[in-house]
Amino acid sequence: MKIKNVFSMIGKIILIISIITSVYIVILLNSPIIKNRNYVIISFLHGTTVKTLLSDLNKKNIIQHPLLFGILIHLSGFDRYLKAGEYIIYPYITTPLTLFKKMITGDAIYHSFTIIEGSDFFKIIDDLNKNHYIKHLLQGLNPDQIMHKIGHPNEHYEGKFAPDTYLFSGETSDIDILTRAFNLMNKHLHQAWSNRDNNLTYKNPYQVLIAASIIEKETCIPKEKNIISRVILHRLKANMLLQIDPTVIYGIKNFSGKLTKKDLTKNTIYNTYLHKGLPPTPISMPSKETINATVHPDKKSTAYYYVAKGDGTHEFSVNFIQHTKAVNKYVMKR
Repeated sequence: MKIKNVFSMIGKIILIISIITSVYIVILLNSPIIKNRNYVIISFLHGTTVKTLLSDLNKKNIIQHPLLFGILIHLSGFDRYLKAGEYIIYPYITTPLTLFKKMITGDAIYHSFTIIEGSDFFKIIDDLNKNHYIKHLLQGLNPDQIMHKIGHPNEHYEGKFAPDTYLFSGETSDIDILTRAFNLMNKHLHQAWSNRDNNLTYKNPYQVLIAASIIEKETCIPKEKNIISRVILHRLKANMLLQIDPTVIYGIKNFSGKLTKKDLTKNTIYNTYLHKGLPPTPISMPSKETINATVHPDKKSTAYYYVAKGDGTHEFSVNFIQHTKAVNKYVMKR
């Protein structure tokens, strides 16, 4: 009887301890992490272990008992689903349970980096360097070294990065952003090439990219992009000079901002007033929309010329006589 009583007593003690422990765990999981202080932002980087995360939280006095939390996370299976990123902990509101739910659903703080249509490579690098949320690993490198860093050595840098807004959370580097943009441009370009119209003059996707980069600099009006695409094809087929100002500007170092007659006579490889055909490389970052317009030129247009009206749109002409009249009307007047 005495032995039974002892085991009974031990059983009751274990039960009471279990109940107390369970209640304590429930309270611990549902109690606000921080009090009497401002919000805290924590980073859970790719490759970081849960043990490291909990140790870091403990050092910052955000949680107590990291070992207990580690056991709970492991037993619950949370450790398999925590997503990397930056997470905000609000005083009096965020509990360990809500924090772990945030990290499972990926409810992180996101920053953004935007590549604008028509930007050139150096503008993108400058914008990356000015972004304080991005880890800078490319500063001081020249374009060839940067292309090597992102895994594409011996490729020209211009035109290769898709205009878009790239969201990121946690420790993201300029290499990460450029790699994403490079891959997205490749995707856009090869999709467009696969679905291109028949009988295009372009021999490969890279020529499409060059033409698209020119169209991007020439107009921001969607309905005009297909027409300018057709003009370029007409002139290439007729073995005419393209005579496009943005290509000339791209070839001039330290361009003053105002194109002159002297600029048009400078013999650079990008001067389409002097050299027939497409320039050797793209001159900007074209959008997906512009790339699609490049491979789907306007089917009805017979225009060989166009001139800016001064309001963002263009006047298209079939022959040089019409074009001269349009130049006198819109350019000489200005």
